[in-house]
Amino acid sequence: MSLAPIKPLAQWQSHVPVSLAEKLEHEAMALRALDDPILIFAAEQLERVAGIARFLQAESPAEFYDRQAVAEEDLRQHWYLLGQEHLLQEQDRVRHGESQFPPDPNPRLCVGSSASYLVPEQW
Repeated sequence: MSLAPIKPLAQWQSHVPVSLAEKLEHEAMALRALDDPILIFAAEQLERVAGIARFLQAESPAEFYDRQAVAEEDLRQHWYLLGQEHLLQEQDRVRHGESQFPPDPNPRLCVGSSASYLVPEQW
């Protein structure tokens, strides 16, 4: 069964996309209909960005970038604080001899939590 090519976004008449996510999805459908591997790849990336735009509830490209920057900073802050909390908990366990990890046999390495890492002066 052969599908008729999908018209580009500017030529849609039955439904006018409202949100940024809908606009991106319609453009992805138009690219996918051209049946070229590169354009199908581009369509998949547009669909991925459309999903992110829908999640962020962005209605314009500028708003998308702003909301994405805020969301990424929130995630970085969350994981940093979570790592700090786990580090402090592990240091308490080590201090009280309750750590589930064996002591570090190599004194040149610094033990922060469950992972060992080189002290910057030794790099």
